[in-house]
Amino acid sequence: MDLDKNCFTKKKWLALRWARDWAVLRGKDPKGQNAKAFEAAYTKEQIAHIKKLCAMMKMANYTSNFLFAIPYREDLLAPGEKYPGALGFLSGPVEGLLSGAVLFARSRAAQSVGRAADVCAKALKLNRCAA
Repeated sequence: MDLDKNCFTKKKWLALRWARDWAVLRGKDPKGQNAKAFEAAYTKEQIAHIKKLCAMMKMANYTSNFLFAIPYREDLLAPGEKYPGALGFLSGPVEGLLSGAVLFARSRAAQSVGRAADVCAKALKLNRCAA
């Protein structure tokens, strides 16, 4: 994903860049010039809030992947195998009902994460720019 610098102030761009690098490094703090600029631009309290937000989003993603995505990944199935994973024991008519429930739950989870991101962005005075 390309972060357009024209869409954000430098301070906000640094925070987004740091969060993206943090995700790529699987939760390890980024190093380098952009990370140093990020740390200089924000207070320790603001950095702590940003780290908490990143950790919450990572946890939500892993939870969603485990409960909803993995059991329905047909590309992971061996020939003739039915759905493995946490919800793999369900089959037949239950699958249709479950699929609807899963889509509803994922939609609600996405809405909740969006609201949480809005609250954090407002608290940190960040602009959620859709480029």
